[in-house]
Amino acid sequence: GEALSRRSDVQDVLPVETNIVVASLVPGANAAALVAQFKEQGVLSAVFGPHTVRMVTHLGIDDQALEQALAAICSTRP
Repeated sequence: GEALSRRSDVQDVLPVETNIVVASLVPGANAAALVAQFKEQGVLSAVFGPHTVRMVTHLGIDDQALEQALAAICSTRP
């Protein structure tokens, strides 16, 4: 959630209370395009609306996979 909130194309991240992170994008940003960029870097996420992205972790996500996800979040361009 923190990494997503630092992106210039993210308007808001819902409070993270579980393993689910939901981010609303700024007007004009495209959730499907962002999800596609993450997928190109091996990180799966979901379109949760035209301007909303959803990411979920689970027990199978190890530290290396989390680092890969953080790198994708921080390196993809808006």
